[in-house]
Amino acid sequence: MSYSDIQTFKSRFWKHVWELDPESLSDLLKEGNPVGHVNFKFRVPSNHVYDFIPAYEGMYDEKTHCGQNVAIDDYLECHDKTAVEILWPMLLRIDTFIHGLVLPSGARIDHDNYTAVTETLVVLWRNGANDKSWDNYRKSWNYCLKSWKWNDEKVFVNVKELCGLALINIMGHPDTEQELLIEEWFKLSCSVGPVHYKLMLLLHPRHFNRLLNTFPLKNMDDLFDWCISDVDITKKLWKLRLVNLDGNKWPTINDFDDISVEELKAMYEGHPLIVALEQDEAPAKKKQKVIQLH
Repeated sequence: MSYSDIQTFKSRFWKHVWELDPESLSDLLKEGNPVGHVNFKFRVPSNHVYDFIPAYEGMYDEKTHCGQNVAIDDYLECHDKTAVEILWPMLLRIDTFIHGLVLPSGARIDHDNYTAVTETLVVLWRNGANDKSWDNYRKSWNYCLKSWKWNDEKVFVNVKELCGLALINIMGHPDTEQELLIEEWFKLSCSVGPVHYKLMLLLHPRHFNRLLNTFPLKNMDDLFDWCISDVDITKKLWKLRLVNLDGNKWPTINDFDDISVEELKAMYEGHPLIVALEQDEAPAKKKQKVIQLH
């Protein structure tokens, strides 16, 4: 690749990063990366055809005008930072501004469209972005759990989003490191939502039951509905439930024959522990129904 090819690639790369366009960024990297990695530093000035104009009062609505000049200052301060080092603080700051985060172009990122930041980060991690992002994640917890005063209202960073991003980022590490990072994840995580069960099932199934036992899920129906179109994932979920139910009989999910989803479900529902539990619950439900009738 020539010097010109590399500069053209970098120009397109930074344009997609600053426009928070994960699909175009992913397509660009699939075409080939003449640099060989995505950890190169941003330079100011940068010829990436990213248009922005300093805002003046009346140019945009008040919400956008409040933050655009600050955004341009931040942009200039991003000199000598990698894309992840630029986007990570951007993600953390979304919840700290009453009007969301304003980009130098005038675009505003808030709770309705902040996933553009996370999706762009995921593209970078999947293409070998440096591991400092995990360090940033670890350090971010103290930052996330702090509160800010804005018009006498407290604002908190979305820690659930950080939990999910971390699970994806861990996949980019060697197997031995993944185990250590999962241990840290459990120590740091304090806000688990439905997406984390899905990510753990897909990316780190060995730790799924631990997640389920540490942060119990009251109802598994939504999780089964989510994976119903994928037979393999549905089988894995039933096998994990059986392992969790009777680890002496099935130590791992590899201790099952190649059987159908229906058979696995029947094995779970027909297990003596589940049958006994349902028998114990039946009188209680009947008694509660009688009380309600009176």
